[in-house]
Amino acid sequence: MGLRNLLTAVARNEFDLIEIPEPMAVRNWPQLLALTTLVKFQRLTRTRSAELVTYCIENYPVDHKLSEFTKLPPPLAKLVSRSVVGYILGSLSKVAYGTGGALDNYRDIARPRAFSRPESKLIEAIPSARPDAETERSGVVFLGTFERRKGFDIVCDAWPEAATERPDDSLLILGKGDLLDDAVEASNNASVEVIVDPPRQMIWSRLASAKVLILPSQPARGFREQVGLPIVEALSLGCEIVTSDETGIADWLTRHGHRVLPHDAKQLEWSRAIADALSAPPRVSEILKSLPKHDGRLAADEFLMSTGVIAPETRSRGHG
Repeated sequence: MGLRNLLTAVARNEFDLIEIPEPMAVRNWPQLLALTTLVKFQRLTRTRSAELVTYCIENYPVDHKLSEFTKLPPPLAKLVSRSVVGYILGSLSKVAYGTGGALDNYRDIARPRAFSRPESKLIEAIPSARPDAETERSGVVFLGTFERRKGFDIVCDAWPEAATERPDDSLLILGKGDLLDDAVEASNNASVEVIVDPPRQMIWSRLASAKVLILPSQPARGFREQVGLPIVEALSLGCEIVTSDETGIADWLTRHGHRVLPHDAKQLEWSRAIADALSAPPRVSEILKSLPKHDGRLAADEFLMSTGVIAPETRSRGHG
């Protein structure tokens, strides 16, 4: 719509509910500040206003990001971040936190009063089970972009050692990215298969027969793995997960028996984790049973939409 048209529509009460980008979305701050200021003004003047809700999964400290990209001194960046995030939170009716990491991140930056103002709920972004999961499993899959922040170089370095312990297993690499040459070099090993930019149906099919998914996400400038879509997709098919503590669902994965390593773990530790996951007794049924009956993102959406303004099936929904 563009910001001007959006503000005009909100001023005219064309929306009952608007799901906005999360308050730590720094690039959206101008839009969010304009929108929330208008809504605050409407409430102050007792004018009918839209309900504002949001879904949060950012677990990279916003003050660090602001300082890194604007060169603001860290204390000033923290003051600005606390003020802006708190101001936006104070205009919201509901907040759904999609990961424990995001919840902790917002709790750390926002003052208690601003943090507790909207109705909030932690609904972790854990998928429901897919019906096409297979029981016979073998091999490990890396799915995603071939880049260092996804730990692709770690996978390539760790696999040869893991393969010596599991000579009958294989590594399947699915994706694309800047480190394509590393993927090609890895495929010189007979136990490694690389498929560049595979279609979605092939991804689902290969995940359904894999025992392990590995995604050793690494910290990078302005980035921390929020959830990791490959993790979500693999969980829905009953795969064992080997990942780093960077993902926002690291605590959930640890509680449910998956292998979560420190992001700075040594190569040998990654090799051992892969080999251990491959050699462990199959537990596809156990993993699938650990998943919620209702997909976490859909459950969060239902929570956010159930404001009581009007019936959900007839509610007008806008996106800021």
